[in-house]
Amino acid sequence: MKIAEIAVNKTITVGEDDTISKALTKMEEHRIHQLPVLKEDSVVGIILLKHLLGREYNPSKTPVKNFTIKVPYLHLDMDLDDAIVQIIKSGVRALPIVENDELVGILSETDLIKNVEFVRDIRPEKLMSSAITIANDGNLDKAMSLMYENSISRLPVKNFDEKLVGCLDSLSLIRFLIEPKESPRYSELTGIEKESLKNFKVKDYTRDAFPLSLNEFSLKKVIKILQDHEEVIITKDQIPIGVIVPKDVLELAQLVQPYPVHVSHLHGIDTLEVSKFQDILIRFMGKFEKIFNIQNFFIYADTHKKKEEGHKKFSLRAKLITDKKFYVAKSNGWNLKEATHTLLDNLEKQLVKNHEKHLGKAKRRIKD
Repeated sequence: MKIAEIAVNKTITVGEDDTISKALTKMEEHRIHQLPVLKEDSVVGIILLKHLLGREYNPSKTPVKNFTIKVPYLHLDMDLDDAIVQIIKSGVRALPIVENDELVGILSETDLIKNVEFVRDIRPEKLMSSAITIANDGNLDKAMSLMYENSISRLPVKNFDEKLVGCLDSLSLIRFLIEPKESPRYSELTGIEKESLKNFKVKDYTRDAFPLSLNEFSLKKVIKILQDHEEVIITKDQIPIGVIVPKDVLELAQLVQPYPVHVSHLHGIDTLEVSKFQDILIRFMGKFEKIFNIQNFFIYADTHKKKEEGHKKFSLRAKLITDKKFYVAKSNGWNLKEATHTLLDNLEKQLVKNHEKHLGKAKRRIKD
């Protein structure tokens, strides 16, 4: 199947000289997490809502181009399998479709989920990420910090019994990002001049969640929910234990790809630094890929504000998929090498711990 058969032609865009406030308003109005950015009539990249959380800027004065990132473009005659690879590698939810330097549409993870077939089932632990949750009596300041620190866009919300009661997503926070705190509009919104997010309760901004009990789990049910919603929250006795998003399922579709390492978001990084990063990954794979039968290794990188001129803070997230289990790790660092070593040390500890656990079980079986 070709992209042209499923592409969405109606595309909401923003100009690179428009303000962040204008971009946020469009995101809130159309309930989308990213916008293609245009310079005149040409696409120059996209802007992501998650990159606007936890940052210090004046949204009514800061231009969109300050937060624009470059992404690969899709083409109408591209196969869906190739589109999946591009979206996974880019680390974003949707990519623009460009023909003859003109934006002709956009393709999202949800569009792909609706058109990709899976012939086998899978265990939930190989698909879901651990749920990072927040209490419904918590505040939005903590919620925004959790999203920013973990580079995620939603938080399952739980009550005092730890049971799932809803979901808070980054779209619910847009109204607090559109204008700076000292603006009259912000004062009117809060009712208290220069009020902080600490005074707003999560429960007042929570939307419906879309849960699936662990006992009823199947890939077919997950895909059915994701065709209409942004996530599936896996529960056990109504307690949220995991989250599955469209990208998790699309990654699964790529288990047959011949190259197991997928890296995204390393844009504008020094070539030598990227080369060292790749060398570290190769050594790690050489050490563990045969022992654990590694099938895929996904790494998503985000860069943050500069500590000083020439220095960027890196946030790395990794998902390492073996034939038995998948492992998730995160790290931060003021240079890419530091963040990478921390990330891989975290993964290695998990791998070794799991390996020793299985060896211990094997020894006990032999003794018995």
